[in-house]
Amino acid sequence: MRNIFLIFFLFSCAAAFAKEVKITLVDEQTKQKHYYSFDTDAMTIRTAESATGRALPETSKYSAKDRRLIVNGQQIADADELLYQGQVDGFEIVIVRREQTSYASVGRMIAAARGDPVKVSAIIVIKLNNNVAVTQREITKRGASQRLTALVSQ
Repeated sequence: MRNIFLIFFLFSCAAAFAKEVKITLVDEQTKQKHYYSFDTDAMTIRTAESATGRALPETSKYSAKDRRLIVNGQQIADADELLYQGQVDGFEIVIVRREQTSYASVGRMIAAARGDPVKVSAIIVIKLNNNVAVTQREITKRGASQRLTALVSQ
């Protein structure tokens, strides 16, 4: 019986220390919202039903220029557009859009071979520590013509 309580206690403690941020992607044209959860310790992303919590303020430290994420003149990662940047528990989170050619289907491969490649946007969350990318995870892929904004809460 004591072992059951010990196991329950250990799982409860692990859950209490898990750091998770909620990410809301909003399509600017349709105002449709998509919710995701990013576990900053396990570096995993999963879809969520909502993103309630305290909104985290944005910072203005990073910029996207010439398809790169830049801070103090230093290139950190590939990025076509900066969607969000902020600080969470001693590290920074940046959400970027990367445009790329998709070959996900036969039709797209034929279009690319014809000279009409299909562009998609990969939405990436980057965890940084002291201006160095610790990890990068893809949140989702969307059509390149979609304009998105990102909100982050905890």
